Amino acid sequence: MADERTGVLVVGAGLAGCATAMFLARRGVDVLLVERHQSPSTHPRATGQSRRTMELLGYAGVAEEITAAGDGNDDGRAVTPALFGTASQDQVEPILLRRAQQDGAEIRFGAEVVGLTQDPAGVTVRLLNHWNGRLTTIRADYVVAADGHRSRVRASLGIHRHGRGSLRNTIEVVYVRKDTRDKRLMSLEYHPERGESMRDFSTEAVAGLIHLADPDADIEVEAVQAWEVGASVADHFAAGRVFLAGDAAATAPPDGGTSGDTAIGDAFDVAWKLAAVLHGTAVPALLDSYQAERAPYAEQVVLAALHTAKEHTMPWLDLTGDPTPLARLALGFGFRCRSSAVLIDDTDPAPAEDPAHPSARPGFRAPHVPLRSGATQVSTVELFGDGWILLTATEGGVWQAATRSVASTLGLPIKAVGLGADLTDPTGRLATTYGIEHGGASLIRPDGVIAWRAVTEPTHPAAALLAALRRLLGRAHATAAA
Repeated sequence: MADERTGVLVVGAGLAGCATAMFLARRGVDVLLVERHQSPSTHPRATGQSRRTMELLGYAGVAEEITAAGDGNDDGRAVTPALFGTASQDQVEPILLRRAQQDGAEIRFGAEVVGLTQDPAGVTVRLLNHWNGRLTTIRADYVVAADGHRSRVRASLGIHRHGRGSLRNTIEVVYVRKDTRDKRLMSLEYHPERGESMRDFSTEAVAGLIHLADPDADIEVEAVQAWEVGASVADHFAAGRVFLAGDAAATAPPDGGTSGDTAIGDAFDVAWKLAAVLHGTAVPALLDSYQAERAPYAEQVVLAALHTAKEHTMPWLDLTGDPTPLARLALGFGFRCRSSAVLIDDTDPAPAEDPAHPSARPGFRAPHVPLRSGATQVSTVELFGDGWILLTATEGGVWQAATRSVASTLGLPIKAVGLGADLTDPTGRLATTYGIEHGGASLIRPDGVIAWRAVTEPTHPAAALLAALRRLLGRAHATAAA
C-alpha cells in the first residue's frame, strides 16, 4: 500500500521540472516535485529566455518577475508582445518554484527516486529521503521525468537515445567577485580520457586559474561541476504513464541557448495535456500527442545547436549531409505541430513557416494581431494560455451560443472571443491574418496553437465545433452526453 498519493510526480528540480510543476499546479493538478539534491542549484546555466518562452511564462503569471531578474531586454512586437528574458537558470528556477508552491504544488528536496513500477492504473515510486534515510512509497497517476541528461528514470525504462552523443567534457566554475557580488561562470576543457579527474579541479586549483587571468580579483569559488556537452534525442518521449521532459528527453550543445527554452516548452505541453486527462475533459489518447509534437521539435533544436556550435566553438564538427537547420525565429514561432491534437486541413509537408508572414493554419502558433479593449492595447496572444479559445472576427453571437452548448456537452472550459464594443480591431488585420471570412472562427489550444479552423461559418456551428473538439480530445466515439 502506498504511503502517499498524488496526481503527477515530477522528478527533478531543473528548469523542466520546476516549470512542469508550476504549469500543472496552475491548472489545479495535485503535483509533487522531488529532487535528490538537498537544495536548488546555484549554477547560472541556461541564461536567457526566447520571446516564445516568455509567452508561455506569461500564461503562468511569472514573465514580469523573470524580466526583472534579468539585466536588459529587447522589444520584438512585430511577432509578439512578449519581451526577451535575460535571467539565468539559478534566477528563474526559484521563481517557478515559488509560483508552483503558491498554486498548491508540494516541493521536496533531498528525495531520490530509487524504484519505479507502473501498471495500467498508475505508477508506484519508491523515494529515499536523504534527510532521515527513510523510504516512502508514492502512488501517482502519472510521472514526468525531468531529471537531466543522465536521467535515471529514463534508464530504468530502457529508453535509449540517438544522435552524436558526447561531444566534449567541460568543468564549469561558478564564482563570485567579492567587490561587486557579481556571479560569474568560467568553462574549462576537461579530458577524462587522458586521465584527468575532478581531483585536478579543486576549489584551490580553480581559484588559481582565475587569478592567472585576473590577478587582482578577489573571488570566492561557489561551485565546480563536470559537464558533458552532447547531442542526443530519446528514442521515445514516453513509456506508459511516464513522460520525459527537458534534458531527459533531448540534449544539445549550449550554443544558441535553446535548451532552457525547450525545457519550458516541454513542460507547458505535457502539463496542459496531463491536466486535461486528469480533469476528465480528454481521454488518455491525447497524451500520445506529446511524443508526436515534441520529438520532431527536439530534433530541430539539436540540429540548430550543432550548426551553431560548429560556427562558434566546435569547428571540427563534421555536419556533412545534415539538413539546413530552421532559422531561430521559425523554430520559436513558426514550427508546426503535427499530431492528433491538431486537425490539419492541407498537404503542406514543411516543418515550419516564416512567422513574419503567418498563415494561421491548424498546427501553427496563433499569430499576434494588435487589438484594443477600451483604451488598452492588447494582443491576440494575450487572450490565450488558460483554456480553449474560439476566436472570431465578428461579434460572434452564433459562436457564443455554440461554445456554450459544446462546453455543456463536453464539460470543457471554452470561451468564444469576438470583435464588438469591448474588443476592436483598429488595424483591420484580424480576419485576414487568421484566414477567416465573415462568420468563420479559429480554435486555439491552451498553448496558443491553432487546433482547428472554420474559414467560413458552418451550416451548424455547434455541431462542427463539437465534432472538432471530440476528435482533438480523443473523444470522437463518445456519446452526445459525454
